[in-house]
Amino acid sequence: MRHVGLFWRTVEPIESHEGEFRAHAAWLVRPRGIDANQTWAAVAPDGLVVGLVGNFAYRAAMAGATESVANGEIEKLPPFRLFGASGEGSEDDVVEMAQAARSGQGLNEADVLAALDHANPWVRDAAKRIVEAGGAQTNPQATKRLASSPDVGTGLRK
Repeated sequence: MRHVGLFWRTVEPIESHEGEFRAHAAWLVRPRGIDANQTWAAVAPDGLVVGLVGNFAYRAAMAGATESVANGEIEKLPPFRLFGASGEGSEDDVVEMAQAARSGQGLNEADVLAALDHANPWVRDAAKRIVEAGGAQTNPQATKRLASSPDVGTGLRK
């Protein structure tokens, strides 16, 4: 660990969680400035506290809750869960998700559709780039929405 202001930061991934981490994790977009090899915690705008290694969430609980989000449920966290109406995320994460979409391993369609309507213009733009990379084969409804409304996924919407 290393001391950073009032906080301690772990700079290497937690090795003891590796097996569980691979089996029960959500693929999230990191806020800009978070290192890909960093173990860290984030608080989403709705109070969800998330433990992450890079851009994979392996633990989560609502602030004040007595139980964490169960394995099997954490995997369902949407990729832009950490973002409110402002702020920018990791371009590397968006490129990685776009590459996965190109290879036919896109994000959940409901998550992509929600991201295209997100209050945050950066999130909308990132979702649009991911959808465009995967095309109709990966996210058919989102691709159709983009084709029918050129403002979807841009800062022009909302």
